[in-house]
Amino acid sequence: MNRRTARASIAAALIAVLGLAVVPAVTVQAAPGTDSCVNNQLRQVTAAGHAQPLTGSVPVVFIHGILSTAAMWDGSSVGSIAGQAARMRGATAWTFDYGPENLDWVTNPAIGPAFATAIACLAQNSGHKVVIVAHSMGGLATQFAVGQPDPYGGMVADHVAEVITIGTPYLGSMLLSAFQALRTGARWIYPEQYRVAAEAILSACAGVTSGICGLLNVLPSQIGTALELHSTAIRDLPPWPTGLPVYDIAGDIKLIQLVAGPLSGSLDLGDIPVLTDSATAHETTGKAFEVSCGTETLWNLVHGNPGPCYHVNLPSDPDVIQTVLTSIRARINDALLPQWTAATVAPGPITSVSCSGQFCVAVGAGGAVGNRHGYALTYSGGAWAKPIPLGTGNNYTVSCPRAGYCVAVTDTGYAYTLQNNIWSGAKNIYPAANVQPSSTDAVEDISCASPSFCVAVTAEGKALTWNGTSWSAPQAIGLPGIQPPVFPGEFSYVSISCTTAAFCLAGTDIDAFNAPSAIWNGTQWSATPPGPMKGAFWHVSCANSAFCMVSGGYHAVGDISSIWDGAGWSGLAQPANEGPALGFSQASCPKTGFCVAVDGGASFNGSTADRRNGGIFTWSNGTWNGPELPDAKGDLDTISCSTSGLCVAADSSGNIFVNPYGGVTIQSQTQSPGTACPDSVQLLSAWNSAPAAIRQSWVAPQVTGFTDIGCWHGWVVAVPTTVSPGNGDVVFSQVGSLHLITVTELQQQFRSAVCAASDAPAGWRNPPLISCN
Repeated sequence: MNRRTARASIAAALIAVLGLAVVPAVTVQAAPGTDSCVNNQLRQVTAAGHAQPLTGSVPVVFIHGILSTAAMWDGSSVGSIAGQAARMRGATAWTFDYGPENLDWVTNPAIGPAFATAIACLAQNSGHKVVIVAHSMGGLATQFAVGQPDPYGGMVADHVAEVITIGTPYLGSMLLSAFQALRTGARWIYPEQYRVAAEAILSACAGVTSGICGLLNVLPSQIGTALELHSTAIRDLPPWPTGLPVYDIAGDIKLIQLVAGPLSGSLDLGDIPVLTDSATAHETTGKAFEVSCGTETLWNLVHGNPGPCYHVNLPSDPDVIQTVLTSIRARINDALLPQWTAATVAPGPITSVSCSGQFCVAVGAGGAVGNRHGYALTYSGGAWAKPIPLGTGNNYTVSCPRAGYCVAVTDTGYAYTLQNNIWSGAKNIYPAANVQPSSTDAVEDISCASPSFCVAVTAEGKALTWNGTSWSAPQAIGLPGIQPPVFPGEFSYVSISCTTAAFCLAGTDIDAFNAPSAIWNGTQWSATPPGPMKGAFWHVSCANSAFCMVSGGYHAVGDISSIWDGAGWSGLAQPANEGPALGFSQASCPKTGFCVAVDGGASFNGSTADRRNGGIFTWSNGTWNGPELPDAKGDLDTISCSTSGLCVAADSSGNIFVNPYGGVTIQSQTQSPGTACPDSVQLLSAWNSAPAAIRQSWVAPQVTGFTDIGCWHGWVVAVPTTVSPGNGDVVFSQVGSLHLITVTELQQQFRSAVCAASDAPAGWRNPPLISCN
């Protein structure tokens, strides 16, 4: 971060004080459809040098605080919040600049009123509501703006999807108020510790004009009064509109070694200018995010680096960046992904669903435990058929390797086959599980790679294989330690996913709180290296032998997942700020790098009052997005997504939620005849072999792999997985040998080939990759 030096004016002094970033503004040619909104205050942030069209996008607009400019968002950096937002599929990123008026209050026509006009224009021209990211007083400017009428007969708030504030002084600044009281001699009505802290800071600031000491320079100004705690200016702002989501982010620093005597010890200063309770005073999402940096000495606050929790440093903190991006992704999903359509289709719980193409089967069982009877229902042609009764059994699972063909099994050891729209009678495939209620070695899961290859697994780690005509005898999978159970009477849940007759991954959730798993290679089972799930492995879904996701969790750890890449396990991943979620029930991965998962709900920050019901999450670009909340009446227990783009989730009350996922490309890799499409490992090797200058022209450093790999006539387009998610596509060439192309090749050879061919992937023709217009 570049910093200005102090000058002998209030504005220059506070700029130096707050450590504002000053980087050259990014000037670009506006994309089609944006001219009516762009002016000297509202500018688009580019993605890889290209301005994406506003029409059809979700606009994300960033607004700064006092004595700052839009340059603080550093849109030219791929690692900044604005830079990463600009690279998100489906989004356009914008900055709003009121730098020349940054000493004035938000009612200045160039601040709040102008921002209101910008918001309404972006929404009107994009067709979607706007996401606002506001720092410091930018949040109060937003409060003013959303309370204004728009030019179209409504209110500006109607055009806003969510407001994300970072260090916004909703109640004003305690430290600024203390400084003012000491300067004017006004009666002090707030906790004495803060007056003492202000005196200590004043003493330490002798001869210092940088850092927190610069707050002293703003005291005589208009905003020096307007931003006092509970000021009249703040009270006179329009009230926040009811129902508008506001997500607050705050810093948390504690000052130690105040003074000797009864007031010694530590004092919560928030991000220093803004206390935590002021920065989170209008949180409406139930999950305010606080960045805690522990304790600091007065000397370090004044003379050193106050760290990432400091007011001006918050927007650059990696945790804050990730939190903001997660919220932005969720709003993009809300706007661009088709909503989940709910229907009650079954008389009781649905325990398993499986989809192939646009065809699905859901199974479940109703009745008293020990006397339950199963049912199955099919989805075809966009509608659900009436349930078909099956036999007895407490728990049913199903797998459909192709449309119209499915195999279902019960915990009590029976199998049913659907073919030509007719279910077979029950076949006793595992007599050891016939006892009702279920024996300890119940049949628990099934996965079919084809109509001639299915594997069912039992609670004690045995596999039964279907070859299209008959079932094999049980074979031990070899899950270390699965027998005996950890606790008397308790057995693990075993899950399996098969992609071919030569690859299955099976695993369980109990083995002295480890999660053993094993792989079938077509001839035998072999144990995998230990994974990180530790007793929380509830389900596995594989897109292929190099991409399997295990998912699970429980209240103490929340929703967690890990990925098997063919050689080892990734670290744990989970949705941001989800609190003590109940764990993923299932995940479904129709292709490499893309999964959809369901969970049983969560409470935020440990608060049961803010508890949500079951949610639906998407895994893409190496991170979890969501939750989408489909208003489930029971626990969300199962989900299945097909490679043609259909996803179906179900809950414990017989409700089905269908989403065609038209906003997400779930397609097979396309390639030239005879040319194999490279996998993530091969692309990563080509990436690492490329000159550093070429790599740096594409994305941020530390690429760890690639997802969403597509191939066409010797060209390869993939999305990099990085430590800073949000980067766009990267292009390789297979001509000669697999290699990363240059930006010149992108705009010349690649663009010429793609734009000239009618069969080129449609998604390759548009920004931010290239433009064929």
